[in-house]
Amino acid sequence: MYRYDLLAQNIAGFSFLGISSVTGRQKLVEAIAIRVYVVWEIFIENLLIDCLHHDASQYASYKEMQLPKNLSRDVCELLLTGIGFLDIKGVGSLKGIANRVIVKECNPFNGIDSEDASMIDEFYIIRNYLAHQSRASKRSLSKEVYVKRHQITRFIEPGEFLAGYAAKQEPGQSIRLQDYLDAFFNVADAMETYFKSKKILG
Repeated sequence: MYRYDLLAQNIAGFSFLGISSVTGRQKLVEAIAIRVYVVWEIFIENLLIDCLHHDASQYASYKEMQLPKNLSRDVCELLLTGIGFLDIKGVGSLKGIANRVIVKECNPFNGIDSEDASMIDEFYIIRNYLAHQSRASKRSLSKEVYVKRHQITRFIEPGEFLAGYAAKQEPGQSIRLQDYLDAFFNVADAMETYFKSKKILG
């Protein structure tokens, strides 16, 4: 399915080739992180629109309104955007939105693996700090990601964190950024498998 291919083409295959300085690598990793978030957001928004386009009956029931079962993609996008349903804060937010407005047979989001969901939620926090660098986003990054999940007690910039390795480094181990990318790819693969099994959104 083209949605998954597009995701892979946009965020796979990054390289440090030709970048020798530590600072340069960290800045590159931060830029990649922002790009990953943007591509992921587009990917999820398009899936939600596609699902609503397939069958709008759950949306109609939730909003207590009369709608045809099949609506154009443009109308579906307007319906979702106009009431803030594409303002996704994390995997829990995504699942809540999907449960409210997407029919069960076209809703794979509840099946997202819990570990992948946790990684993606962490990534949202990292991206939020990169985008805003506010005191609140810095506190959230430090508390929810560094301390709670990785036992890092001093604040470090996301580039240093993402370009580094887990505490127990093993031969051939990937940097943390790749671990996050793997979570996104795992979910995308699960989405593709789900829709192929249902023979919808092909």
